[in-house]
Amino acid sequence: MKTVEITREKLQTLTDSGSWDRGIGYFEQGRVLRLMIDRGTVVARIMGTHEYEVTLWADEDDLHGRCTCPMGDAGVFCKHCVATGLECLDKGITELSAEGQPSEGTAPGEKEMDDAITDMKDIRKYLRTEDTEALVEMIVAQAKADGGLLRRLAARAALSGGEGLDIEAYRQAISEATSSVGFVDYADAFGFASALDEVVDEIGGLLEGGHADEVVQLSEYAMGEVEGALDHVDDSGGWMGDILYRLQELHHEACTAAKPDPRELAGRLFRREVTSDYDVFSGAAETYADVLGEEGLAEYRRLAEGRREELTPLKPGHKGSYESPRYRLTRITESLAEASGDLDELVAIKSRDLSTPYRYLEIAEVYKRERQHNKAMEWAEKGLAVFPDRPDSRLREFLANEYHRRSRHEEAIELVWNSFAEQPHLGSYRQLAEHAERAGEWPRWRERALALMREQADRRKAEAKHSGWNWGLAAGSQLVDVYIWEGDPDAAWQAARKYGCWREQWLELALLREGEHPEEAIGVYQEEVRRLVKLTKNAAYRYATELVRKIRQLMSQLGRQQEFDQYVASLRAEFRRKRNFMKMLGEFE
Repeated sequence: MKTVEITREKLQTLTDSGSWDRGIGYFEQGRVLRLMIDRGTVVARIMGTHEYEVTLWADEDDLHGRCTCPMGDAGVFCKHCVATGLECLDKGITELSAEGQPSEGTAPGEKEMDDAITDMKDIRKYLRTEDTEALVEMIVAQAKADGGLLRRLAARAALSGGEGLDIEAYRQAISEATSSVGFVDYADAFGFASALDEVVDEIGGLLEGGHADEVVQLSEYAMGEVEGALDHVDDSGGWMGDILYRLQELHHEACTAAKPDPRELAGRLFRREVTSDYDVFSGAAETYADVLGEEGLAEYRRLAEGRREELTPLKPGHKGSYESPRYRLTRITESLAEASGDLDELVAIKSRDLSTPYRYLEIAEVYKRERQHNKAMEWAEKGLAVFPDRPDSRLREFLANEYHRRSRHEEAIELVWNSFAEQPHLGSYRQLAEHAERAGEWPRWRERALALMREQADRRKAEAKHSGWNWGLAAGSQLVDVYIWEGDPDAAWQAARKYGCWREQWLELALLREGEHPEEAIGVYQEEVRRLVKLTKNAAYRYATELVRKIRQLMSQLGRQQEFDQYVASLRAEFRRKRNFMKMLGEFE
């Protein structure tokens, strides 16, 4: 039987340094409430900001962990998983079976089992000896105190009833799961969404049981309730949004099986798509085309046509382009025109909103897709002409590519140059290089671009000196980026010394040049060590210690070991009050 060993070293490799440190703290504070062993899997309850459930298990490859906290839900081996693994080691659980069965030699002593561990094998053995009625009463008593269990049992009871499906029981379960007393903050949102997720699980079970019509009704009802709940839930973690997405998938699957009346379905989908603030049924005409068929799509088109007058023409500069009702209706009518393949209709719809340069680009791209390049270029040029004071770089890029296609290379490069001159940074520099190289003209344009960036750096440095702004400390950051991208760290270093650059860039330059210029790299690393230690954080201390190791290596290469010892002594003198950092410096004694 293959087993996976649990060790401190393995646990540390599965997580990041912050989670490792906090997990040790949780373990040492006794926050692991109890361990449960079940068929080679360890389950624990952890008291953090809230009570969370952690599961550790093994497969053929490695040890894995899952937690109900927000970080664990995102797939991270979190601090709670670390604390659980350490608790396992403390209780003598040193390996797990990859076959889902208990491993030999991992059972803890009898006293530890009584005090801190629940072995589900023993509980299963006990339950099999109990009278059925006693088990029923036990479960009912627990359900009265556990809302999630109560909802699951009520839903399953409704499903198994001999009188047919009690759909109202499910509606009630949905209503209860989406209601709350007051606002649900971020800390409680995950638990709130988890309870709702259980109800959605039960609705999905109905589909497997052949109740497709009921699932169509319930998923539509649930989506409405979830949208209402989002008004009083902090869904920064996206859990409620995930449930909405899941309900939409379930609804489509149920419609595919139930085959509802296409005209009625089109009406419901259209109303929800137009009115939803959370993009429910966005793009429904395309998504449900297989269910709606020609009759349903015709109804969808009729409903959209009936509201076409709401799409009043918007002239350049108009601010109403992205108002919610208009935006949703525009999206619907455009998707219908796309589906029908009616190019003129699609352009007519898009032409009702010419408020931004990007709207001209969208029309140009439609014509390009249809290989009507003259019309594509015409719309792109029109967009640039209409918005001379605030052009869109994407529109310029589109038109530049069209000019290249017609061998009008100089015009193409001039367009891209204008974008670069407005915002000279690495991204626009690379774009300029790409277009100039297509014409074999990059050396000339490169010199012009670098001259402009040096001029900008001189101006920023002078302005900073005059006003006292900190910008002067990084006036050359754009130049440094460019030289690093071109593979010239020496030129980047000179630009950094003359104009200044950001701290991250100094560190990157030090790393790139430490092989040939170790003394210069040492200076950068020493400055970073002082900055890190002043942060007074253990993580910063650890990184500072890594840099001290690098400084020792470089000084050793230069034959300056005595100077390194003096450097460490100076750190001890300057930061003697930072006890944790002093402990880490102990390795250099």
